[in-house]
Amino acid sequence: MSVFRQPWFFRLFAVRQLVCTISDKGLFLDQKNGPSRLIKWEQFSSGPVRRGGLFFSRIEFTVEGRNESITWLGKSTSRDLREHLYRRLIDVHRARAKASLSQVASLVNKSGYLRTSQAQVIAQFASSQKQRLILPPRDVELTKDKIQPFEDLQQWAESDPALIEQIRKDFVFAELDQFNDLFDAVESNPLTGKQREACVVDEDNNLVLAGAGTGKTSTMIGRAAYLLKSRRAVDADILMLAFGRNE
Repeated sequence: MSVFRQPWFFRLFAVRQLVCTISDKGLFLDQKNGPSRLIKWEQFSSGPVRRGGLFFSRIEFTVEGRNESITWLGKSTSRDLREHLYRRLIDVHRARAKASLSQVASLVNKSGYLRTSQAQVIAQFASSQKQRLILPPRDVELTKDKIQPFEDLQQWAESDPALIEQIRKDFVFAELDQFNDLFDAVESNPLTGKQREACVVDEDNNLVLAGAGTGKTSTMIGRAAYLLKSRRAVDADILMLAFGRNE
């Protein structure tokens, strides 16, 4: 628990001194001989902003859309109060960021191979969740584990190419290992590494380019077998067409 007060000499001028107490429940504002109230951490809708004056400073923030301010604070008191408020708020919103990341992970796990269209949907979701958070300020020193969930959510909101590429590589690697026996036996000769990759990659649109006699038909057979074996499709979902030219 941390306590912050307006300057003591306010009492000399018959001004009610405000006492700010930070606890696990929230920010308690106690006006001596006046009204007192508790602002819960979940009620904050913005981070605290410090406004400096010539002799005194104030802290401004919003609570459920309403503007609030704590005025007539000493400069060092206002700096310390802002930092303490942010540390508490970051703990609350870090938990929210982690909850959003859990939902992202669920979407990724359900998607199988992460298609571009699916990544765009996840990016929109992550962006909407990020806008509801109070983000860590750069001038408040926080440990890496406090900041990491916000940075991870930002990566998804931006559809970070490196992140998406790594998730795709991990998926392909796992699938190739799980269905190795299938790709070994689906044709008279085991499929090559490139053929197997073409069977597993599942973008919105897939284009495989290969010369005559290099195994395009075997790749199509391998892909159909993989889709059925992995239960990513049933036989009624698959239509295979081959085109040739008669001389």
